[in-house]
Amino acid sequence: MSKFTDSPADVCDDAFKSAYATTYAALHNAKSRFDRTRNGKRAMALSIDSLQPKQVRTCPFWNVLPVHIQTVVKMIYDVSITGRAGLVDTLYHSAVEYGTCSWVAESGINKYHICDLEVSKTSAKPVSPEDWNVLLRYVQGIVHSKKLDAIALHRHKRTKVQLHQGSTSSNQQMMERAVMEGNQNILGTFAACYVWFLETKNMNRSYESQNSIAGSNVYNTSSLLCRKKPIVIPPKPTPVTVEAEPEVEEKEVDVTPDDWEEVDNWEDLV
Repeated sequence: MSKFTDSPADVCDDAFKSAYATTYAALHNAKSRFDRTRNGKRAMALSIDSLQPKQVRTCPFWNVLPVHIQTVVKMIYDVSITGRAGLVDTLYHSAVEYGTCSWVAESGINKYHICDLEVSKTSAKPVSPEDWNVLLRYVQGIVHSKKLDAIALHRHKRTKVQLHQGSTSSNQQMMERAVMEGNQNILGTFAACYVWFLETKNMNRSYESQNSIAGSNVYNTSSLLCRKKPIVIPPKPTPVTVEAEPEVEEKEVDVTPDDWEEVDNWEDLV
């Protein structure tokens, strides 16, 4: 259970699942269309740099996405591009402040786990009903954190970084209304976009310092999520062997005639 208590819904419904599936399929199709586009003789590959505001009119990725999905993708892009570690910053904040995800270091995984995911070539979706519920609560935590507020994003972004949103809280307020009114259709759309960003190669960019003067941008080459949390089996307790105390042999005392009292008349003892 998450740490914050003003979330009106802890159980996702069919609207959430349906919106999630539809949105993820639309994003997959849009990416496939972009990847099939050729620049000269080379096929292009979608990355977070392809989603810059200046490329909205020319990038084929945007052309096939419904407007309401475009809006959410732009929101998540703005959050990711202003963070030093991209969306990893939101995962860290959610783990520390809300407990809606966790860092997994076992077996050298070193990734964040939100819920168990079933992944195929075209989708990544929660496995069990409880995994769906966990994802719903996670999304509500993101909204509650106000990480989507474009006013704050403009205040903290680097000078040359361009955002899709203007300096307004309108989208943050839209998501807050969805949480308070239980509009799981909007929340499911957001969840799908968010997971898609984390699951897709080259869709997260982080800045890593190489020395005190300069650094470089690093793109993810695989999923940023731990898709299935490993089961940690506690070690079996080592049985404690109690050594039996050695038996002490009682020594027999030899009674010799020298130890007897001298009796003058044996008949007096009768």
